[in-house]
Amino acid sequence: MTENQENSNELSSPTEGQGAVYYCYDALCGWCYGFSPIMKKIEEEYKSQIAFDVLSGGMILPDNAQPITVMATYIMEEHKNVEQLAGVKFGEDFL
Repeated sequence: MTENQENSNELSSPTEGQGAVYYCYDALCGWCYGFSPIMKKIEEEYKSQIAFDVLSGGMILPDNAQPITVMATYIMEEHKNVEQLAGVKFGEDFL
């Protein structure tokens, strides 16, 4: 994905015979963050064969909205698993 695509509301159009990957990403999801380096590697490897787009979304729907404190304990523990398994580090702003 190019920088222009990253800042655009338009999706890439695959060329004829080319597939597409639409990666739905939630900026507040630790696993999405942990998986990002893997997606970047896949895109780099296959960008000549597959169109890639990132769609920013959320996993908490308005009907289920709650204060972040409801999940804070889970997030503080689960980020350790993400770091260990995905090899990423979370910054203080996330934690």
